[in-house]
Amino acid sequence: MGAWGQVGRGDLGVATPEGYVVRARELAGDLPRLKAVRPDLRRRLVDSPLCDAAAYAASVESAYRDMWRTWCRGSR
Repeated sequence: MGAWGQVGRGDLGVATPEGYVVRARELAGDLPRLKAVRPDLRRRLVDSPLCDAAAYAASVESAYRDMWRTWCRGSR
């Protein structure tokens, strides 16, 4: 799930630079949609896992532990 999916707006996500240009043009030409998206976007971001520093740190620490264990198993 991309960052837009993390804030409940997966419909805004794209996979390529070309897709970004297409999506930007679509949004620029759809003022009612922009008006509907803007008001709660900041709240969605703040409430999302993207801004949960403690959970992010825990997931990175867990990944490091898993990598270390994998490396230790392979070095014997």
